[in-house]
Amino acid sequence: MKIEYIADGSADCPLIRLSGHDPVATSRLRDACRALAAGNTDSVAIHTIEGFAPVGNVTLTAVATRRNRGVTQIGSPDMFQWELTPVWWSNVEGLLDPFCVSDPTPTGYQWLDDSGDASVLISPTGSW
Repeated sequence: MKIEYIADGSADCPLIRLSGHDPVATSRLRDACRALAAGNTDSVAIHTIEGFAPVGNVTLTAVATRRNRGVTQIGSPDMFQWELTPVWWSNVEGLLDPFCVSDPTPTGYQWLDDSGDASVLISPTGSW
């Protein structure tokens, strides 16, 4: 799964795109969201989850917080933090379910969050 920051080129930009068809890696991300929702962890570096590969130097860290801030740029232009409440992490967990099953011809995409400076999109084919 690629993690890519797309600054412009579409009315939907800026956005963080998670693309590729890897149900196992997506299941790991779903498990991380579940841990954030349950309070079992405060943060997860998504770019270090097995099966995820940043494009360029993009980093994306998911954080459980008291309010939804969405994705914000921190530090360098390629460093991002994704802050949601545990309730919203539970929502993201559910949105990932369809992408965690093996499908020989995956289609579709899902917006996971649009509350911050950049939206978050998951797309097996990379299109939306």
